Amino acid sequence: TACSPPQSTNGAQLPLRAAMLQRRLARSRGCCRSAGVVLAGSLVLLLTLARCRRALFEEAAFAAAPGAGHSDSPLRQLAGGRRECLGLFLSSSAVLGAPEVGLAAETRGFQLRLPPGWNVLKQSRVPNLKDATARELLGGADVATKAEVLVVRVPLKTMPQDPQGLGGLAAIDFFSAEPRVTRPQIVDVLSKGYATRPATFQYALVGEPSEFLRNGTKFLRYDFESSRCDGSQVEGTRGRKQCVRPDSNEELPTVLRHHAILTTLAAEPTENQDVAEGLLLGPNGAEVLWVVDVSAPVDVWSNISARVDEVIFASFGVGSDAELAASREALAPSR
Repeated sequence: TACSPPQSTNGAQLPLRAAMLQRRLARSRGCCRSAGVVLAGSLVLLLTLARCRRALFEEAAFAAAPGAGHSDSPLRQLAGGRRECLGLFLSSSAVLGAPEVGLAAETRGFQLRLPPGWNVLKQSRVPNLKDATARELLGGADVATKAEVLVVRVPLKTMPQDPQGLGGLAAIDFFSAEPRVTRPQIVDVLSKGYATRPATFQYALVGEPSEFLRNGTKFLRYDFESSRCDGSQVEGTRGRKQCVRPDSNEELPTVLRHHAILTTLAAEPTENQDVAEGLLLGPNGAEVLWVVDVSAPVDVWSNISARVDEVIFASFGVGSDAELAASREALAPSR
């Protein structure tokens, strides 16, 4: 079934026709699921830290001193070339008593804190709206537990695989004040890319997705467990799927990791600047999805889950400098 086009996607104001979108999601499930795969796939293209996990931890010393290291290091290859590294953005009052990481853009930026013992491995500037590609802005890790954190910024846009922008429109509707797209529907849209990427060996949503408001901003949280196969996936004895080396059929290990995903949507003002073609624009500017992905091997997740909730997720915010400062003030302990 063909998906009906949205009202407008190229530099036009949306407002989103939510009821029509929900009918499209219901009637054109296969097509709209593919749109969700495209949207989530743009996240997955960036959430490739796991492919270089061993290199990441071996390169932790390099990452602790941004700008050092060889040009062919795995981290630089993962980043896709030269990367501008910034210093830590520290507030005057230590919220939750942990280092705060912030990468400020001219109009919108983000902030979060890392628990004690976690390190920033790489970071980059928030691009302007001429660049509509999804970007990984922060990568961090706790070497002791092999836990990782990624912050990804995804401008919502039309793409050749999703020329009508239905995946992005579903996200815009869900994060609106009166959504018609349900929580299970948006989790299905956003998580499809993780489940369908070729290297995925195991994948399953776990727990119940949740949503909450913080300082007037809506956040979505969902969790899943997955493992990847860096070889070939074949059917073994008794129909059991196996991950093997292509050259020898030797079975390869597949580490099951727990992922906690925190997502929100923020409008970025477009006044006095050029924007990339195909961006989805709402009344307040370009619609941008922000994703925090924290993961760790399943056997250690219970040991770090409280720190993830109380430090990383509790401190994450997106906004202008003034908005971020106000959120830090609200979280600061009273004297």
